[in-house]
Amino acid sequence: MNGPLRAYLGLTTAAMLAACNVRGGENHSTPLAFKSASPTTIHLETPTSTPTFAPTRTRFPRPPAGVYIAFTVVTGLQGDTPIRQLSIKAASSAEVYVLARDIYSGSVSPDGRLALFFKADGLHAMSLLSGSQEAVTGSGTELSLQPRICAPLEWSRSSAIAASICGAPFADYSLLFFNPADGTLRQTPLPLACFDFDLSSDGITLLATCFDPDRGDVVAAIPTDGAPPAVLSCPQGLICNRPKLSPDGRYIAFFSGEGRSGVPSMPFGIFIRETTCLTQTSNCSSPTQGPIAESEHWAWSPDASLIAFIDDQGRLAIYDLAPKTTQFIGQTGITAHAIEWSPDGEWIAVATDSDISLFSPDGTTRKTVASGELIELAGWATFAQEK
Repeated sequence: MNGPLRAYLGLTTAAMLAACNVRGGENHSTPLAFKSASPTTIHLETPTSTPTFAPTRTRFPRPPAGVYIAFTVVTGLQGDTPIRQLSIKAASSAEVYVLARDIYSGSVSPDGRLALFFKADGLHAMSLLSGSQEAVTGSGTELSLQPRICAPLEWSRSSAIAASICGAPFADYSLLFFNPADGTLRQTPLPLACFDFDLSSDGITLLATCFDPDRGDVVAAIPTDGAPPAVLSCPQGLICNRPKLSPDGRYIAFFSGEGRSGVPSMPFGIFIRETTCLTQTSNCSSPTQGPIAESEHWAWSPDASLIAFIDDQGRLAIYDLAPKTTQFIGQTGITAHAIEWSPDGEWIAVATDSDISLFSPDGTTRKTVASGELIELAGWATFAQEK
């Protein structure tokens, strides 16, 4: 979750974790084995799941087949809470498709089948195939009463699971996860303050930065098969913040810098570590790569061979893991706060405070696809040809 979004939600130590049993969804990467990690565990309470649906029909023209970027823009205020609009747009088309209005936040599944968004009356799931919309309520929690304090649901690349966090400063935080295979929504209390989570491509594992009162920032690995979460081993002298799994599950990229652990001379930037080196330290012989850049915003390419990042001067660059080289490809501006690589590898989306631009990885093309106040990326979606 980027800085402006965290400020918008009012979360000072936002917790973003999820653990669920995934049903369905194609496996695009090797499952991660975290069972030999540090014995320190985080115990989660058993979640409840009692979804209730209220189907309605929404007129939505199915867009042509292709890859689309989803985004939200602020259209008004409800008190001091921004009200947004969720839309999608293809890189090759000028037409913008509006999916939902008067929402607090929203996102689109990577397979182009479902949009999720929070409105005043709770969470809604909208089928992008049929246009039907379901109000998802009755999760056994107070979610429907306070939807504005829930972060946008983020999806695994396989669209097998969407996860988020609900909470407020000086209040309890909880996991929130949605299973599109059976429409279940589950919410579980969190024992720690966690944030900056990332799901594995197949939705089997979730990583998150958590604040431990005794050790400061740590990385928690949450197996989604119900196994106990574990705390990973971070390289000595570094803090493993904002962990991001490579699409093939082989690497974890993380940000290290001065944080709540109180280390003033902490190396600053993006580091890369083989997954096994954070889970099975005794078998690790590979050194940590980095810092590859003094950056806080980055994204893996779909084939896990490249990392796109925005440096502190607002320049967009690509780091190649094999030769360990960096190529600068464009200027984004110093207000850039989010970056996502398209699933086909053709575009890199960058969000600033006022617009979203698409860059070709070779640096030859830049397109501004959307503009608006407090604009936010809401994921990429691939729409298949209608049969």
